[in-house]
Amino acid sequence: MLPSVRVLSHLPCLVWTAKHSLDQRTRVWSDKKWWSRSTWINLTTFLAGSDFQTSLLNFVVPKFDSPWACSVKRLCPHRWKYFNYSLYYIVTEKKRWSESKKDCEQKGAGLAIINSKEEQVRERERETERDTEAWIGLTDAETEGVWKWVDDSVLTTKLWWTGEPNNYRNEDCTITGYKNANSIFSWADYHCGHPVSSICEKRFTGL
Repeated sequence: MLPSVRVLSHLPCLVWTAKHSLDQRTRVWSDKKWWSRSTWINLTTFLAGSDFQTSLLNFVVPKFDSPWACSVKRLCPHRWKYFNYSLYYIVTEKKRWSESKKDCEQKGAGLAIINSKEEQVRERERETERDTEAWIGLTDAETEGVWKWVDDSVLTTKLWWTGEPNNYRNEDCTITGYKNANSIFSWADYHCGHPVSSICEKRFTGL
């Protein structure tokens, strides 16, 4: 614990009620008060084997003589993990792509959409822990060679493993964590009927 840190154990906590922009001059709290000299320190630490997230909000305003820390319990539902305003759930039961897609939808989510290397690194770490390949929400089943996400957005960040996608035996769906890959570039096209694990994703909408 940092020295002279004030801990807010009750909910709601200021760290989640603030509405702000990236512009220091236009940052506003949810009660419409201005805090033009406030600075966000966005620390999110997931403790192994728990559903805790710890967030720190550091005020650089004369009114406060120390930072405020807020420890939030049960931020995520059981087995869901938070990253960059999304929640992720790894389904270990191996199923076909279409079945996995339906599973995620029943959870109020969709197969994961990965739009950055940072997001892929996080998923790669989880896959390494479980030593598993997993379906993500990318397919070219509609038009061969035109890869789209399950929300119908076009693929921009491409993290294919060497030689992928190769459409070997009509492969139209995508896994991440390809067993032969040794980097974050670990996507491979797979036959959609092949049973593997999957990753579900849904937007984090707050407490």
